[in-house]
Amino acid sequence: MIKLNFNKKLLIGLTSIIFVVFSVLFLVFYNYYSKVSLDDEYVTLNHSTERTSSQIDLLFNQMSMSGLYISKNDFIHEILDDIFTKEDISEYEMIENSGKIRSQLNILTYYFPNTTNVTLFNAKYNFYFHSGLPDNKEEVSRHLEDLEWYNSLIPDRNQLKILPPHQDFWVTINRPVISIIRSIKSNNGYDYGLLEFDIPYWNLENICEGNNGNENTKVLIFNEDGDLIYPYIHSDSYEKIIKTYNPEALYPKLNNQSDLIKINNRRYIYSKHHSDFTNWTTVLISYPSTLIESQKIFRIFFFSFSLLILILVIIAFSLLIRRLTRPLYNLMTHVKEVSIDNMYLNLPNEGNNEIDLLNESFNIMFDNIKDSINQIYESKIREVNANLLALQAQMNPHFLYNTLSVISASSERNGISETTIICNKLSNMLRYVSNSKSTFVSLSEEIKHTIDYLDLMKTHYKDYNNPDNIYLDYDINLPDEMLLLKIPKMTLQPLVENSINHGFKDTMPPWHISITGKYISPTNWSLTIIDNGSGFEDKTLDKLYRKINDYKENLRKGHFQQNAEIGGMGIMNTYTRLAIHYKSTFTFELKNNVPNGAYIKLEIKHIGDD
Repeated sequence: MIKLNFNKKLLIGLTSIIFVVFSVLFLVFYNYYSKVSLDDEYVTLNHSTERTSSQIDLLFNQMSMSGLYISKNDFIHEILDDIFTKEDISEYEMIENSGKIRSQLNILTYYFPNTTNVTLFNAKYNFYFHSGLPDNKEEVSRHLEDLEWYNSLIPDRNQLKILPPHQDFWVTINRPVISIIRSIKSNNGYDYGLLEFDIPYWNLENICEGNNGNENTKVLIFNEDGDLIYPYIHSDSYEKIIKTYNPEALYPKLNNQSDLIKINNRRYIYSKHHSDFTNWTTVLISYPSTLIESQKIFRIFFFSFSLLILILVIIAFSLLIRRLTRPLYNLMTHVKEVSIDNMYLNLPNEGNNEIDLLNESFNIMFDNIKDSINQIYESKIREVNANLLALQAQMNPHFLYNTLSVISASSERNGISETTIICNKLSNMLRYVSNSKSTFVSLSEEIKHTIDYLDLMKTHYKDYNNPDNIYLDYDINLPDEMLLLKIPKMTLQPLVENSINHGFKDTMPPWHISITGKYISPTNWSLTIIDNGSGFEDKTLDKLYRKINDYKENLRKGHFQQNAEIGGMGIMNTYTRLAIHYKSTFTFELKNNVPNGAYIKLEIKHIGDD
C-alpha cells in the first residue's frame, strides 16, 4: 500500500472535495439549463402547433364561408326549385339548367381564386353540376350510383363536413384536394343535395411547411379516429413519415399537450393541438438537435472550465499547503534536533497565526517539560551533592551528641552554665542539619537554627576580659504569619554565615546583622538580610549575577547539566534551591548597603498578587 505524506493527503482531500462540489454544481446547473432549454423548446413548439392549427382552421373557415355563399345563391335556388317541383322535366331542360348552374358557379368561384372546382350533386336524384373542369364521366356515374357513399357525405353537424386530402375523382386531372361539403336546402327545408367546395392540397401543405422552419420538425395531422390524414398518402414525404414515426402506434402515446417521447431509440419532443372546428389534431414532432447541440456545447464548456478551475485550484492548494505546512516541517526539524543537552526551540516566525499559535503552544509545552526534567534532574544532583556534604560533615553525629551531652552534664555539675548553653545550641544545630527526613521546614524552625548559629558566633567573638564589649549583635523582626511558611531547609543560615565569614572579615566591630520580613499572603512575602560589614566587592557581585544569569539561561535552554556545576554551599546553593522550588515567582536581589554593608533580599511573588 502506498503511503502518502501529509501534504499529498491534504491536497488529495481538498481536490476531492472541490471535484465533488464541481460535480454537484454541474449536475444542478446542467439539469437547470436542460429544463429551461427544454421548456423553451416546448414553448416554441406549442406556438408553432397552435399557429399551424389556427391557419388550417382559417383556411377551412374561408372555404366554409365560400361554400355557404354559393349554397345560399338565389339564382341557383330558383333552378333547383324548378328541377325539383316539375314532375316531368325533359333532357333538354336538364342540359339547359346544367349550363345555367355551371355558368353561375364559374361566376361565383371567380371571387375565390384558390378554388379548383365546385360540385353540386345529388345521388338520390342522379344529377351532377360542376364549375366547368373536364368531367371524369365513369367516376361520376359510379359515385352517383353509390347511395351509401352519398349518405356518408351528408354533414351531421352545422351542415358542414370537412374532407381530408384525397384525389379529385370528379375531373380527369389527377390531383389531390381538400374539400368541404355543405347541404343545400330550400327555404322550406327541402334537401336539394350536396355542395362540394375543393381547393388544392398544396394550400394545406404550404401552411404545414410554412410554419415549420426546422427540417428536424415534422407536422402530422390526425382525424377524430386517430388516422393519419397529413401528409397525404400519395405525397413524397408520406413513406418517410411512416417509416420514421410509425403514426399508427405513435398516436395513442400522445397523452399530454407536450412532452418527451422515444421513437426508434431517439428522444423527440412533441406538441399537439385539437381543433374544434375541423375536429382534427395537429401534432408537431421535433428532434431537438438545437437543444442537444447546446447541451453538448454546455457540457464541453463546463467540463473545460471545470478542468481549468480544478488545475488552478490544485496549483493554488499545492502552494498554499506548502506554505502552511512549512512551519510544521520546521517544527519537526527542530524537534528532531532536540537532545538532553539542547532542550530549546527557536522557530522562525512564518506569519501564520494558527501555526504561530501552534509553535507558541509547543514551546510552552516544551518549556514545561524542560523545566520539569531540569528541576528533577538538578534536584537529584543537588540531593546527591547535599548527601555527600552531609556525610562529610557528620563525622559520626551520635558520637558528637554523646560527647556534647557529657560536656554539658559535667559543666552543669561544675556550675559552668554557659558551657551547657553552648553545647545545647551546638547539639540542636547538628541535629537540625543531620536530619534528612525533611527537606522543607517552617520558617520558625529555620529562624531558630539561625539564632543558634548567631548565638554561638556571639560567644565565639565575646571579649571575656571586658564582657560589656559586644562585638556581634543581631535583630530579627518577622510577622507572626510568616513563621508558619514552609521553605527549603538551610535557607537563611548560609546567608548569615556569608556575612560573618566575608562581610566582617575586613571591618572592625561592633558588627550587626538584621533579618526582617514582610508578609502579604502565603504567595507574596519577602525576607531581607542586612549587615554593616564591608559589603560585596564589585567583581564578586558581578560574578554572582553572572552565575545567576547563566543559571537562568541554561534553565531556559535545557542545559541543566551545566546548571549542576554552578554554585556551592553558599549564596548560589541557596539561590538554586529556591529557584527550583519557587520557579518564576522567586526573585533574588544582591547589592551593597548605604553607607556600608551587604543587602540580600529573597522575594516570593505570584503574578497578579499585590
